[in-house]
Amino acid sequence: MRIGFVVLGVVLTLLGAVLMFIPLVTVSSQNISSNELYTANVTGYSITGTVAGTLTWSTNASTTFTFRTCSVAATPTLNGYTCPGTQTNSSESGTSGTFTFSARSGGEIVAYFDAGTGTTGSVSVKLAQETIGLIVLVLGVLLLLLGLVLKRTVKPVPPAPSPTPTAPPRS
Repeated sequence: MRIGFVVLGVVLTLLGAVLMFIPLVTVSSQNISSNELYTANVTGYSITGTVAGTLTWSTNASTTFTFRTCSVAATPTLNGYTCPGTQTNSSESGTSGTFTFSARSGGEIVAYFDAGTGTTGSVSVKLAQETIGLIVLVLGVLLLLLGLVLKRTVKPVPPAPSPTPTAPPRS
């Protein structure tokens, strides 16, 4: 039983660490057309203050895709949007690509592609689930400690069989 707690604790600790820092869960997926703005809020609890994520995009024609992360929510304007606070900018050309980012919790990501009329594309965003990862990590550490602290159960030694009397040798 003790070794089971230790093994389960190690497995849950590793799984929790993975869930905290590797984007696994799709939080948004949307089709957009040319010059349409894609925005998504970055929400969730984060120990570091930032949430890791990936944005995957694809279009039906070659284009330039622009991606930005904003430290606070973006504000729509007549010419697109304003990204107050700090921001990061990236762009790629082609028909598909992936951006890996780390955005501030409470911030926003903004993406769009420039293409001719009739061009459409899709955007999919995955974020690391730090809250779930933290819970699994804490549970794993507790089980690991429990397994290390529990005393080893010692099986009682079976009593030795009583010696059988032997007859004295015949003379």
